Amino acid sequence: MLKNPNYYEFNEFRFYPQSLQLESTKTGLKVNLSPIHAKFLLTLVKRFNSLTSYDDFNDEVWVYFKSDDKETLLHTIQSTKSSLMNELKQLGVKTNLITAIPRKGYILNASVKLIEGNTEIQNSVGKPRKFAFGQDTAYILGISGIYGSLFGLALILEIAYQFDRFRYKSIILAALTLLFVATSTIFTFYFVKSQIKTGKKNSLIVGAFIIILSAVLVCLSLASFLPTEPITAASFQTQTAFGAYIKNIFFYFVPPFIVFSLIPFHFVMTLKKEIAIGNAQDVVALLSNDSKQASPFGAIYFHPLWLSCLLVVFAILSLYSGFSLFDNLQVNEYHNLFISLLIARNLCVFGICSYSLIWYETSINSIKRNQASEIVYTSQENWVFNFFKTDKNKMGLMALLTIILISIHLVGKSSSLKPHLDSLEFVTPATTGKQFFINLKGLGFIPQKISLVIVGEGCPVASPCRVPNGALKKHGTQDETSLLNIPLSLQTGKYQLFAQNADSPFSNEIEILVND
Repeated sequence: MLKNPNYYEFNEFRFYPQSLQLESTKTGLKVNLSPIHAKFLLTLVKRFNSLTSYDDFNDEVWVYFKSDDKETLLHTIQSTKSSLMNELKQLGVKTNLITAIPRKGYILNASVKLIEGNTEIQNSVGKPRKFAFGQDTAYILGISGIYGSLFGLALILEIAYQFDRFRYKSIILAALTLLFVATSTIFTFYFVKSQIKTGKKNSLIVGAFIIILSAVLVCLSLASFLPTEPITAASFQTQTAFGAYIKNIFFYFVPPFIVFSLIPFHFVMTLKKEIAIGNAQDVVALLSNDSKQASPFGAIYFHPLWLSCLLVVFAILSLYSGFSLFDNLQVNEYHNLFISLLIARNLCVFGICSYSLIWYETSINSIKRNQASEIVYTSQENWVFNFFKTDKNKMGLMALLTIILISIHLVGKSSSLKPHLDSLEFVTPATTGKQFFINLKGLGFIPQKISLVIVGEGCPVASPCRVPNGALKKHGTQDETSLLNIPLSLQTGKYQLFAQNADSPFSNEIEILVND
């Protein structure tokens, strides 16, 4: 420790840059300053009675990590000055000590004298540990990818019991859904971070709104694809595929993501911003469970222990409901696929919660371990967040997300959905050489595009017989689950009948026997 440190005298105060202290010569009281506050005051002291510009603060207070964002710089300087004055008031410092010059900088209204000791002047605040929002990119990319995969897995899960009908389209839609949700989630994290940097107080609410809006848009885009009838076969009445998908999204995906990922991320970023503007002592008090210390305005503090208990309860309830569902499922050829997808979905949900909880605990411990004193704000980000800084890139991202949504809707609405035949009934007897009529029951019929394909005697596989959509409409009625009064005229023999929506894959076959 320096025996005769260098210090500055002004008015009735002594400022010790090396020890980060400001002392009142009248009362002998001392205030310990944060590194940021000490640098801020030192920058003013060295230019007493003259203008200290915003660029001066940028060059000397945030010497290692300069900000090139003018709006962020201005807000950070103003917040730092305000919190510094709150500390100085403890010594009776008058509010007019530092005068603001609008849009230019500040002036220290005092005569300053440097008192030199026996030791050479040293750097008043040592090189800080680098902090950047971009350092959390691995977490953001990872959690966004897992969250997006949930939406894709749930899509295939809800049609798994009839996977042969939806196979190709569901895989394409799952990939597009994953891409949309993951990209929009990354953008949400960026948006929350940028709002915190510029001092916006409603960033958490807006971030949660974007997450919910993205989920709503996905559901609306998939409405034309997911069947409005039950697909999963169980001993009890199951929900429609579309209803079950919505339940997955808004009960199992969105709430846990907001509680375990978005709120903790917002809280940690807010703490780091508070530290950057000199409120390190308040942050340490909050993390030390000081009941008198409130969370920063707009931030919600969930103690990691609370989240851990909530995760255990959530896991127990999910396991119970999962085992109950397993016991009541009916077995078919895609039963194992459904079970595998359900387990994968649950693992992804708990993966998000656990990964977020580990990151949250690690981030808080890092701040507490360093006593929040060495963290410095920086606007230097990596390429992921730098991408979002320009309006051109933001507009490009919005265009990309819009294209993905439109693609999801168009692919889901296209005619390639494979229909499914359940039963056949004869309206009139099947007689050789005479026209007779049948009814078909099934799923996935598109009335404007459905037709029938017949293979058998006189109708070879290479050139099958067809009942076109026009003939179906002329003689009967059609909806999504039934084709009524279908006209047929066949020779004696056994025939296989298939349904097809325009150019979709053929349905399963139903056999027709025509007697003499």
